[in-house]
Amino acid sequence: MSLQGNIKCDGDVFHEIIKYKPHDIFRICSDKIQNMDIHEGELGNIGSVKSWKFTHGGKEIVVKEVIEEIDDEKKLI
Repeated sequence: MSLQGNIKCDGDVFHEIIKYKPHDIFRICSDKIQNMDIHEGELGNIGSVKSWKFTHGGKEIVVKEVIEEIDDEKKLI
């Protein structure tokens, strides 16, 4: 998935948003991402399961995401 547009912040801020505040993503780009729900686990932890509802190519899509690895040093989730 590729989201067109720019988020102007450094990697540390973006990593923290993705890891601990993913609800802020759909507030930042509500025209693309409509919702995010956590189904299992806790934000910022390996094994957590989230679902994302977004629009891509004019279609509404829902996907589930499982966090398999987190590396804060490399800013990897």
